[in-house]
Amino acid sequence: MKLVPQEKNGVSNGKVTLRDIARIANVSPSTVSRVLNNDANAHMISEETRLRIRTLATELGYRPNPVARALAGGHSHLIGLIVRAIADPFFAQLIEELTSCARARGYQLVLGYIHDADEIAQMSSILDMRHIDGVIVLGELQENDEYVLQNLLEQNRFMVGLCRHQTASSLITVRTDNSLGTHLLFDHLVALGHRRIAFLDGSWLGDIELRRKTYQRCMEENGLAIHPDWIQVTINDVAGGFEGMQRLLRLPEPPSAVMTADDSMAVGAIKAAHEAGYRVPEDISVVGFDDIEIAGYTIPGLTTIHQPIDQLAASAIDSILGLIHADEVPTEHSTIRVTPTLVVRQSTGNA
Repeated sequence: MKLVPQEKNGVSNGKVTLRDIARIANVSPSTVSRVLNNDANAHMISEETRLRIRTLATELGYRPNPVARALAGGHSHLIGLIVRAIADPFFAQLIEELTSCARARGYQLVLGYIHDADEIAQMSSILDMRHIDGVIVLGELQENDEYVLQNLLEQNRFMVGLCRHQTASSLITVRTDNSLGTHLLFDHLVALGHRRIAFLDGSWLGDIELRRKTYQRCMEENGLAIHPDWIQVTINDVAGGFEGMQRLLRLPEPPSAVMTADDSMAVGAIKAAHEAGYRVPEDISVVGFDDIEIAGYTIPGLTTIHQPIDQLAASAIDSILGLIHADEVPTEHSTIRVTPTLVVRQSTGNA
C-alpha cells in the first residue's frame, strides 16, 4: 500500500519553505522573503500582510535556510570558529560564551578543530560549503601558525583573531593584556617578600611566551637574578605543571614562589608540591593565569589572573560582525586589549 504524506495547511511533513508560506498567504515568495528577512523595503507591504506572513511562519515552524540565504546574496548568519585546543578548560569556557554571544546577535557558530596543517584544506572546504559570513580564529593553531592563517585568509574575507598574537597585517585581534596580568602577579609576590621566583613555561604559544618574557623583564627591573633552572619549559596542561614543579623542587635551592603559564599548570604544580612534602603557601607559593572555574575549588584556592571571558567574547563577535556588515576588509592590523584583574586566594603567602 502506498503511503501518502500527511499535510497540515497544505504543507507536507517536509521542511517548510518560503514558497509554501507564499502559496498559503496568497502572495509572492519575494514578498515573504522581504518580510521574514526584515528587508529595508518591507515597510511598503501592508501591516496586515506582514502579520499574516509572520503568523503563518510561526504556525508552520518555518526555519530559514542559511545556505540558500547566502547563495541569494544575503548573509548566512553563520560564523566559523577555528580552534586548536578544544580540551583546554579556558578555551572551553570561552567557546561557550562565544556561542551565547553570537546567538544573542542572531548568529550561530560552526566549530572547526584543526590539529595540524594537513587539515587546513579540508576545513576551508567545509567552511566554504557552509557559506559562513566570517571566521574567528581562537588561539595559535600550531607552530607553523602563520602558514595556516594565510590559507584561511585566502578563503575568508572577514576574519578576527582571539587570544593569539598578531600574524597578519589585515587581522583584528582581541586578547587579554597578558603583560599587565603578569605584572600584577609578580608585584603581588614581591609584596609578600618573594625574591626567588620561578616560571613554568608552556612552550611555544604566543600568549604564554608573552607572559614568560614579562616575567623575565620584571625580574630584571627588580634587580633579581634568574637562576638558569628557574624557567622550566613544559606542556601547558596539568601533567606539564606537575612535571615542571617536580624539577624545580629537586634543585639545591628551590624557589619560594612559582608563576605558572596558566591555571591548568598551576593545578599540577600544587599537586607536585604536596607529594614532595611542601606546604602551599607556607613553604612555596603558586600562582596561575586565566581564572578557570576550578581555580576557586583547588586546595588551597588558586591565586590567579582573571580573564574577563564575557568581554573577550563580546569584543570578538562585535568585531567580526562589524566587518561583515560594513563589507570591508581592514587594511592594517589592530589589537583590542581587554583588562585582566588579580584574584588573590590562598595559594600565596609570605616568603
